[in-house]
Amino acid sequence: MDLAYSFVQALGLEKQAKEFTGDVTVQYKDERITLKDSSSIPDAMKGYVQLRLDLNILNASFSVKQGPYDLKPTVEATFDPAKKVSRGDYAVAASRYFQTWLQ
Repeated sequence: MDLAYSFVQALGLEKQAKEFTGDVTVQYKDERITLKDSSSIPDAMKGYVQLRLDLNILNASFSVKQGPYDLKPTVEATFDPAKKVSRGDYAVAASRYFQTWLQ
């Protein structure tokens, strides 16, 4: 969450982040999926996380769930706001941030 906040602030998108309301979603193919753990993200940080996902600075984690009698699987996405960021995760995020900053 702190990384999302830092990069969104550095891009000068604080106003857009603060205007965000609702659940955090992520794009998967042609649909938006509400994050399974959206309620664990503080309301003040949801806009920062949403922008970070939309700008593809970091990814959500996806999983597939299918019951024994379901005809189609269900795709679920999570953010895990308390996850510690590894150096590798940060390197990917910084590279993606830089590409976004150049645009």
